Amino acid sequence: MKPVKVAGLAALLALAGVALIVIAGVGSASAEEETGDPEIVLCEEAVVLCPKAKVWHAGKGITAANEAVVKLLSANTVECKVSKMVGEAVEEMAAQLTYKVTAKEFKECGREGCNKLTVRFENLTSGKFTVAAGDKYSLKFVNPKIAIQCEEKTSCVYAPELETAALPIDNPTGTGFPQALANEIKMKLVEGEPCEASIKWDATYKLTGGALLILFSLFKL
Repeated sequence: MKPVKVAGLAALLALAGVALIVIAGVGSASAEEETGDPEIVLCEEAVVLCPKAKVWHAGKGITAANEAVVKLLSANTVECKVSKMVGEAVEEMAAQLTYKVTAKEFKECGREGCNKLTVRFENLTSGKFTVAAGDKYSLKFVNPKIAIQCEEKTSCVYAPELETAALPIDNPTGTGFPQALANEIKMKLVEGEPCEASIKWDATYKLTGGALLILFSLFKL
């Protein structure tokens, strides 16, 4: 049984008494193993094997809040100072850990030529934390929609061209503050007129667990 890779910073923080959320693992920490099913867990400690008593129960909260201005790129680009998703991990462990979204918002949004602009998430109720070969983590949403409304005009509603919006997770095991990256996700118009035919969702979301840090690894069955 191979040891799980745990970031040195996490060990130092643990020794310093800093509380952590760790996705810890038994066996290999690589999703490329040929046998067994990798499962993601949330743990209270930065340990190689997360004891049952330290695994977070279902319902552990996770907030995704933007790090910089969020842009909906187009000929008339929209910028929002605030974008947030609040939710919880549904399972204690799973090959794809469900992220149930309980609240979401865009705030302080503007666009040239529009005095009152409203932007909102639609059809965004849950996502999945997943891992692929090379320990590449992602937060995936199926058919999330973004509605843009200028003043009292009809809303322009957009959905991903590929149906699933996959946000790669940057720095999953380093600092304890991973980022979910919406890298110019292409979205097509599905409702409303007259509207631009497409936009690109561009944002960086910092994942936090309240006062606790988040680190990703694997639990290998």
